[in-house]
Amino acid sequence: MAGGFLGQMFGERPTVPVWNAVTLGQSQTNAVGENQSALPGIENLASGVDTFNQNQLTQLLNSVMPGWSDMANQSSKNTASELKGEIPTDVSQALQSSDAAKALTGGFGGSGLSGNMTAKDLGLTSLNLMQQGQSSLESWTSMVDNMFAPGQFNVSSMFVNPQTEFTDTMQNQEQQFSQQWLSNQVESMANPEATGLWSMLSGMGSGMMSGGGNSGGGGGM
Repeated sequence: MAGGFLGQMFGERPTVPVWNAVTLGQSQTNAVGENQSALPGIENLASGVDTFNQNQLTQLLNSVMPGWSDMANQSSKNTASELKGEIPTDVSQALQSSDAAKALTGGFGGSGLSGNMTAKDLGLTSLNLMQQGQSSLESWTSMVDNMFAPGQFNVSSMFVNPQTEFTDTMQNQEQQFSQQWLSNQVESMANPEATGLWSMLSGMGSGMMSGGGNSGGGGGM
């Protein structure tokens, strides 16, 4: 108790807070865990953003070029037919309705015997059509990528990288350390009330000793 009272009067040595080491390796582990936990939500966000951006761009293309969606669908169907080595249905139907097509089918144009036009009827092989389909697919994919890719949501942009995790952890710990160190200093300071009481008692004691000395001197006279 005496030590505590003296500490309140004169103050005590403040306790230095404990500093927890921060390593880049641990920050990396923390970042990976945080990204994995946040990934489902980020994926949902990305899906919603991508769908919205694609719909907006499609509406714009249809506005600038009416029927763009129908043309895009037909182009996709034509490419699929070519990749199978088949003539696109619309091309086959158009050729069968012509006089040249009727001649090629032996005069059976328009009947069930003519069937669908084949690559051979046009002087092509299935391999020719498949190669053309592959080329069309590459061109189509490149065009779609150029149009839609810029509006795609970058999932990795939402990830916490280890360096950011390290810096953030270090800054937070420094702030906590400084706050705790200041708190410890304040707690270790002398109590103003105890200091005032001590000063008063010291003054009274000094006065009493001074007064007693004077009284003793007077008795000698």
